[in-house]
Amino acid sequence: MRKSLVAFGGSLFILAGCAAATDGGVVAEQAGASTSGAAAMPVLRRWIVVTKQDHLDEGESAVARTGGHALSALRELGVTSAVGDDAFAAAAAQDPAVEAVGLEPFYALPEVLVAPSGDAQADARGDAAEGASAPTAADDLYALQWNLRRVRAPGAWARLPLNVQRRATVAVIDSGVLDTHPDLAGAVVDRVATNLCPETDGSSPSSPRYTLRVDLEKNPGWQPGDPCEPAPNVRYDQHGTHVAGIIGARFGGGRVVGVGPGLSIAAYKVFDRIVIPTSNGPTEVFAAAQSSVFAAVADAVAKGYPVINLSLGSAVDRTTEAGRARYEAWARLARHARRHGTLLVGAAGNEATRSSETARTLPGDLPTVVGVSATGTDALSVADGNLVASGADVLAPYSNYGEPVDLAAPGGDCGPVAGTCDPRHLILSTIVRPDGTPGYGFAGGTSMAAPHVAAAAGLVFAAGRRLPVDFGAAYVLLTAERLGPAEKFGRGMVDVEKAAIPASLALPRRLELPAGLAQRGAAADPG
Repeated sequence: MRKSLVAFGGSLFILAGCAAATDGGVVAEQAGASTSGAAAMPVLRRWIVVTKQDHLDEGESAVARTGGHALSALRELGVTSAVGDDAFAAAAAQDPAVEAVGLEPFYALPEVLVAPSGDAQADARGDAAEGASAPTAADDLYALQWNLRRVRAPGAWARLPLNVQRRATVAVIDSGVLDTHPDLAGAVVDRVATNLCPETDGSSPSSPRYTLRVDLEKNPGWQPGDPCEPAPNVRYDQHGTHVAGIIGARFGGGRVVGVGPGLSIAAYKVFDRIVIPTSNGPTEVFAAAQSSVFAAVADAVAKGYPVINLSLGSAVDRTTEAGRARYEAWARLARHARRHGTLLVGAAGNEATRSSETARTLPGDLPTVVGVSATGTDALSVADGNLVASGADVLAPYSNYGEPVDLAAPGGDCGPVAGTCDPRHLILSTIVRPDGTPGYGFAGGTSMAAPHVAAAAGLVFAAGRRLPVDFGAAYVLLTAERLGPAEKFGRGMVDVEKAAIPASLALPRRLELPAGLAQRGAAADPG
């Protein structure tokens, strides 16, 4: 994020939201050709090859005849991940079957800022309260969750029993989820690792534990089957667990509550510890290969999950060959998801920039993805013992904005006082602590805004089990509370109660997507 969130001397962790790294979220360029020795040796690198026709199995053939090696292919989409040198990429770009070729991007997550002392642990307060329709006495941090009241989630809880909410599964494609967290126990129904180096220690496939890494400095053309090396220490990443808690933290299980406390969660682990070459020597980063993200989305769609949350991404320049390849690959994946009945919800990005026709943030800016900007509030007050947003909604200072924004949701910020960071203005949710134990923390970012909308959509599909994906999207969009300029807030603040409740009733005779989204959801995206 351009405006970083400072650590505070309180009782909880603070995370910075999912920020873009160098090159708009792409960790770094992969290693170039060697210049040592009498002759430069060609260096293998990882590429994305997009064929001119989707739905055709041409990518692997094009890669083979131009001197590359296909790693994986989404044949329905005409998108292939491949290894080859620069000569291969140049030849592939000229192949009559190929639309575009670009280096495979690796998407970054931000570092975690930790409170100096006294982090709040997660205690198992008892079994999740199956019959509850509201937070219990065990949920003692619920009073700090102003964001839930701002999106009117409690109104939906009173009308949608937990057993109804459980009908819908929201896929969280992220850094993994601590499924043993007291607030998430029983919520995670599927655990999948599509990252490059899945753990081999017997832990859950989607555990946020990382003990292995890929060394792209030594082996820039790394491919499945090549060894992963042991990392010098154990890392636990909190991002995915924080996002999952916003979506579905249980009543009575721990100390916080999610937007949809009965929703089921499918946890996908797509990130890796990766060593990359830099001007300062080999450097470890935490990032997700695009092929890992695509494999997770394809798996979630194949399993019929109605909603996917994507609190990740990067900026893309569509005027470059690599940018066109990246954009077209994502656009095809998003269209594929929509055709098969899955709604993608994406973060707008944290660069405080305005999207343009040539500069987009993927995947949140895509036509068939519900893009979510982040809001804060300029005042908090206490009502009935709970924090509430009593001031005006404001676009968070880090949030991207522009025509692609469809909805807004609380992402949190540092509050209205310049030069300070009041953690109460951030978003409180579940985390995994650095030692692997469950805890709670505040975070800010469009990464935190998107899961509010993903959970609202999950409740819509839970209430209307046979609801077509476009109708589900329409319920979420058309029931939003209008806020201000569309380029900042889209159609407005997501309203969980209004979105979910009509979906449990009879479908109206006529319900259409807003013109912009309907256009953008057409079979082909605009150039």
